[in-house]
Amino acid sequence: MLEKLTKKIVYAGMPDMGLICLDRLVNAGVNIVGIIPPKRTDKTYSEFMNFASYYKIPIIDFKENLNESDFISQIKDLNADLGVVCSY
Repeated sequence: MLEKLTKKIVYAGMPDMGLICLDRLVNAGVNIVGIIPPKRTDKTYSEFMNFASYYKIPIIDFKENLNESDFISQIKDLNADLGVVCSY
């Protein structure tokens, strides 16, 4: 079972339910290598930022939309095995 937990996962989620799911995954020992937070204008954005800071998980942020080349490059650079999306 430990082998499954070593897979590198990028997580995207919002609003409150996304944060609850992320918390459960992290506390279960899932290897989250990056978090895609909601838009900066979303009320839960700062909560995702605080969570990521506390657990020292990189944030992959975007300014306007998910098609920005810098944003896509950051995701590719993580070499994640899969992505998990919750309520995004």
